[in-house]
Amino acid sequence: MLNGEYFEPQVGSLRTRVETVVGQFLECGCWISVLHAFVASNVSLSYFCPSVAKVGPSCPSCAAKRELFFEEFLIAEVLEPNISHRHVVFTVPKRLRGFFLRDRHLLADLSRLGYESLVEVMREELELPMGRGAAVIVAQTFGSFLGFTPHAHALVAWGLFNAEGHYTGVMNVPPDVVEEVFRHKVFRFLLDLDLITEDTVCNMLSWHHSGFSVFIGPSVHAFERDRLGQLARYLIRGPISLSRLVYEPSVGTPEDKDSKNLERARGVPCEGRVSYRASKSHHKYGKNQRVWTPLLFLLDLIRHIPERHQKLVNYYGWYSNRTKRIEAEQGEGPRCTVAQKRLTLGHWRRFIKLIYEVDPLICPNCDVEMQVVSCLNDPDVIFKILAHTKLLGKDQKYSVCGRAPPKG
Repeated sequence: MLNGEYFEPQVGSLRTRVETVVGQFLECGCWISVLHAFVASNVSLSYFCPSVAKVGPSCPSCAAKRELFFEEFLIAEVLEPNISHRHVVFTVPKRLRGFFLRDRHLLADLSRLGYESLVEVMREELELPMGRGAAVIVAQTFGSFLGFTPHAHALVAWGLFNAEGHYTGVMNVPPDVVEEVFRHKVFRFLLDLDLITEDTVCNMLSWHHSGFSVFIGPSVHAFERDRLGQLARYLIRGPISLSRLVYEPSVGTPEDKDSKNLERARGVPCEGRVSYRASKSHHKYGKNQRVWTPLLFLLDLIRHIPERHQKLVNYYGWYSNRTKRIEAEQGEGPRCTVAQKRLTLGHWRRFIKLIYEVDPLICPNCDVEMQVVSCLNDPDVIFKILAHTKLLGKDQKYSVCGRAPPKG
């Protein structure tokens, strides 16, 4: 759909990862891909349902399940139960964002630099030169209207741990000081990679507003589980919410002249309109809504598909995997028990109940728990079963291949 001949001169070639993810999204919920069979134990009734692919944050349905899993995992296994945390956001100026667009792996370094900046200031405030911080940082690339805005959201323990694991809270961490340290570290990092020059740094330092930003939210205490859960879901959220998205296929092209001219100049059909409403107005658009033609909306959306095995969630300091492994080996990690790991790994059934408030394994006729009897992935066998059970409908081709987008 997003043919390179139309958009490659402006945005570059289509990434292989994008084609893979879009293909998985189209197969998600498709009857002919993978079919699960259920049976009720006390009656001779069988039920079938299509599989759901793990597309990732680009799919609103997968993103909803991912948020619930991440929230439960953080609260049950990662966060210390008796300390306060804060939400911190690290943002870089527009002039530097292109480096993170061309090399997605730099996003992990952005998270690391933010963590190091914050811990460095905390060590000065507490006079603990060897103190260790504790943070969970998620790198994100999208803004309110799908613009490429690389930044890092952090859930940070507001204090430091010593070598013995004793925690000392900190009262005052000036955001402007953290921002200055963060700016210095980002400049030094990009200079070491030869991505910028000293002249670029001097020019940006002369700006009245540097473009760097560090937001520090209010303190969230350990007993405020609802607020911690909200922050966890916000950190891992996907780029779009279906409740804010409207597609109008019969409406003419948007009033955005740049959008119309770009597509018309390349001979791409631009009928229809996609509108997205944000929670607040954006200075660039002057309102809380942005409108695209369908192809330009997809073009903006796929820019936020991460590369395969790209690590967007990072655990630092006391919350790192190394610390948790040492605690488990020494028998000092009560939050790392096998029972709790089984709990947080969870099961698809439990998450479906949380999202849709429906138990997928309860028979709709007799209210008896059903059993999964098979998982079929042979298209020919699946087609015969669906044809025999009359699940294909009158238009077999449409019923097998066509579907609505998954709901988030």
